[in-house]
Amino acid sequence: MFKDWDYQGVEQNADAIKKLGYDEIYLSKGEYPWHLATHCSEGGSHRLNIYTDVWFEAVSPSGIPLRWSFAIEPHSANGKGTYFIDVKGCREVIAKLQEPCRTDFKNYLNTCADAIEKQARELRSAMERELKTVETLRSI
Repeated sequence: MFKDWDYQGVEQNADAIKKLGYDEIYLSKGEYPWHLATHCSEGGSHRLNIYTDVWFEAVSPSGIPLRWSFAIEPHSANGKGTYFIDVKGCREVIAKLQEPCRTDFKNYLNTCADAIEKQARELRSAMERELKTVETLRSI
């Protein structure tokens, strides 16, 4: 049975959770223990050539493996043709992470930046071509 776990609830119920034999707890609400994160990796959501969420992993002080996700884009970006990256949220997460997870997250963001830059250059090229077309049509 799935439970919406938060970090405080996991720590308060650590003994019971261990007795139940969970090998990992997915945190889905509350404040995440960013300071405990040891690793991050690409998540499952993908849009416009980037993974738009990241999985973070940690081990609680009571020894329970934890996992949670962070979306770098709001779900409202779905269906749009451009990116809507939550830059403020990314900065807040970076500030809370310790090494080596901070480096993992920075590497992930750099990979996203490369894909976003590629799309931005393609959009700029299309815009310049269309502006030239506008200029030509108006001169006819």
